[in-house]
Amino acid sequence: MNWLKDLKILGVAALVIITFFFVWLLPDEHGDYPLALRQLVGQVFPERLTPDDAATKYAKGELRVLVVPGHDNTYSGAEFRGLRESDLTRTMAERIVFYLKQNRNLSATTTRDFSTGEYSPEFASYFEREREAIRSFRSTLRRQFVSLLQSGQVKEEVVVPHNFAPDEASIRLYGINKWANEHLIDLALHIHFNDHAGRRGGQVGKYRGFSIYVPEDQLPGHRLSHGLAESIKEKLALESPVSDLPKESSGVIQDQELIAIGANGSRDGASILVEYGYIYETRFVDPARRAFVLDLLARRTAEGLAAYFAGNLAAR
Repeated sequence: MNWLKDLKILGVAALVIITFFFVWLLPDEHGDYPLALRQLVGQVFPERLTPDDAATKYAKGELRVLVVPGHDNTYSGAEFRGLRESDLTRTMAERIVFYLKQNRNLSATTTRDFSTGEYSPEFASYFEREREAIRSFRSTLRRQFVSLLQSGQVKEEVVVPHNFAPDEASIRLYGINKWANEHLIDLALHIHFNDHAGRRGGQVGKYRGFSIYVPEDQLPGHRLSHGLAESIKEKLALESPVSDLPKESSGVIQDQELIAIGANGSRDGASILVEYGYIYETRFVDPARRAFVLDLLARRTAEGLAAYFAGNLAAR
């Protein structure tokens, strides 16, 4: 009766295998399925916030937006004849938050104090308190992404090359992403002004116009980010030309490297980075025009965000 014994052994083995695969298929505490399973079906990163999910939250008045004025008092970004990018982004962010707060369907907060330019107490404290956790978050994601690239499960895509962020600036950007994930931020809106790398000193650069960067389509949050960016682009184009830098001519550019919009899969929700124009453009340099232009672009940004959700809800 050895065949009965063999049959029992096979039955036990089959039960073990079935149990393993059942457990393997279960999502974790965040609702994410195991990486191996996502890879099997061609989805390396989970989409934790779909466009429909965001529209539902918007309709309920629960959408959460984090406005991030690009750079800070230490790393001030581009500069032209004494005009600092970090000061422009702070002014622009203040106007954007003003217009967003008039929309009852969402709540808006920011990372920096509009008066001083310093990080708000919550973020300054977070960077200090969670410093090692942020480093670990960054290094873990970097290792995972490199592994995915090496295995061919993710394809490297570089459209527009970027400067590398200094280590401290990188920690702050990853810290903002980590904080946004922990606080269930639906949209992180990063405010920036561009510069022409080839210009010298106080000379005016070659290019003009705005561009919007979104996570590349292999990264989480791509669909919602891209949809929002296209809607904001439509509104900004009423007041400003799209960038005439050839690689930015589409207006909305997918990017895999910018930390702000989720490099290495570091953002759960949507993230977009708007370069509102080149810092040396007369409309930004001239104090007599600057306040009016920044306010107008801020209003158009808020209108673009609202228009996206209005269209999404109407299509249901």
